[in-house]
Parts: sequence; C-alpha cells; structure tokens
Amino acid sequence: MALLRTVLTGIDLGVTRVARLGRRQFLRLSAVATVSLTGVVLSACGDGDSGATTATVTTFRLSTHGERTCGACKAHGANRFYQTQSAADGDRSHPGCNCKIVKHPISVGLSNQYFRDGEVYDKRWSA
Repeated sequence: MALLRTVLTGIDLGVTRVARLGRRQFLRLSAVATVSLTGVVLSACGDGDSGATTATVTTFRLSTHGERTCGACKAHGANRFYQTQSAADGDRSHPGCNCKIVKHPISVGLSNQYFRDGEVYDKRWSA
C-alpha cells in the first residue's frame, strides 16, 4: 500500500508539472505511471498461485521457423504435437522434409488429452 501511495504522490507531482511539459514528456510520464500502477495492482492481486509450479511434459513439434518451407510443412508443423521424438521424425509431411524437431512443453492434463489415442495429435482433428 505504501508503494501505491508513493506512485500516486509521484503522479500528483507530475500532473502539477504538466503545464510546463511538452507533449513527449507528458506521454513519457503517463507511460511510466501506467506501468508503475500496473505493477502495483498485479503485485497486490497476486497471481493466484501458491508457489506451486504447473507440471509439464515435453512434447515434440516440427518447426519451420527461419526456414524456407512449403505449405504442407507449415501446416503440418503448426498443427501437430508428438509424444516422442521418433514419432515426430516418422510423421513428416512429405519425403525429403527436413524441418527441425523441437521440444515443446505442455501441461500434463493437456498431454493426457492429446495423447489418449496415440503418439500424434493434430489440432485440426478437434475442430
């Protein structure tokens, strides 16, 4: 609460100086005040987490980032999750596909939902 009072006092001081500030200085002061208040409000609210971390599972995906790839590789990489690296390597979009296999952590619950029927999950199947 003391931090909030300090920030608000700073804003009051800044508002009294606005008459002498230019547009850029006013916008800069407004941005700083907004960021400060957002930090105070978020820290006061807490994140609802009692310090426990969410359990995650490593899954694998085919990545097309930074590469010149075909549309099939882009669609395949954007929508598919693999339970194992060998499943990802064995399910390329076409012969000759050399997209990188990357690790992608997801929650345990989501993993159980995705891989209840096999090692491959495609987001387009659920739509």
